[in-house]
Amino acid sequence: MISELQIHTIARQMLERHGFAAIAKAAEQAQACEGRGEADEAKEWRHIADAMKIIGHRSNALATILGYAPRAALVHRNHMALL
Repeated sequence: MISELQIHTIARQMLERHGFAAIAKAAEQAQACEGRGEADEAKEWRHIADAMKIIGHRSNALATILGYAPRAALVHRNHMALL
């Protein structure tokens, strides 16, 4: 399982490289993983897709954007701190 920081990093890199088509690419990866029986990896790709959907939005809009209340472990960039 990859960390939340890695999820955010992958999501941002994919958006920079592919634009909003990156969300569809992540969904395709998730479906491919499910087809191979790799449920955990599919779940990670869906998490990456969700992270891409919320990048740049305020925390109070996340449930509306995603269609569900995101899990508490997903960290929005406004709540991150550099150490």
